[in-house]
Amino acid sequence: MDNTSRKVAYTPPPGDFSGDLEKFSNYLYNQLSTGNPNRNIIFSPFCIQTCAAMLLMGAEKGTETFGELRYGLQFSSENYLDATALQMDYKDSDLSMLIVLPNTRTGLRHVENKLQSTSLKKITNLLTETPVDVKIPKFKAEFEQELSPVFQVLGIKRIFSNDAELGKIITTDDPVNVSQILHKAYIEVNELGSEAAAATAMIVMVRSMPLPPPKPKQFYANKQFYYTIFHRSHGHLFAGNVVTQFSAPAVPSDESCSCEKN
Repeated sequence: MDNTSRKVAYTPPPGDFSGDLEKFSNYLYNQLSTGNPNRNIIFSPFCIQTCAAMLLMGAEKGTETFGELRYGLQFSSENYLDATALQMDYKDSDLSMLIVLPNTRTGLRHVENKLQSTSLKKITNLLTETPVDVKIPKFKAEFEQELSPVFQVLGIKRIFSNDAELGKIITTDDPVNVSQILHKAYIEVNELGSEAAAATAMIVMVRSMPLPPPKPKQFYANKQFYYTIFHRSHGHLFAGNVVTQFSAPAVPSDESCSCEKN
């Protein structure tokens, strides 16, 4: 992938939130995909989490508002996926794109549910570097969502009321609360922005006769799939899915990436 990393500036969220970012991201993704089953999804969990972190820093410790924010962002448990994963690294960057392709044509919903409790690290740790024949569709998505209902489902409600204890955000005698949480994101994947990283094949020697390189595995994203763009040290920056628009492949088939089933 060329140059895409230049468009992303990463600043880690406050310590209170850094450990929960991935699970919070998975939960938000599930909520958004459930509410928009026929739309291609793209959102930035890092951006949303940073917004939530600012609210936490502005909340008065020991109050119900502070407790709601802390409790609403905690998740646990792990699970396994019935899918194939492909990791493509951006050139000269610590960013990667991970595509999770269900093993069945109707399996995206199952994968999405599993992703709520499956860590990104667990998936990437199972990948092996091997030659892969890659075909993914060109796609783009622009997504806008008002997230107040999602936060309230998490139990974070007081920030939207006159009882919000957000006195550390601004000094005023008037009540301070949140009226809306608006989020908008955009992504486009095409030939120029989706050049897969190369890998070297191993040649096995048998009786002093070299064998040809192994035949590349196939990764053809010809059905609905989930994807995320992530920092290899800090986790999700963007996440989304593709449920429509299966056009010509954007990635040349003679490239190699990390691919494995888990």
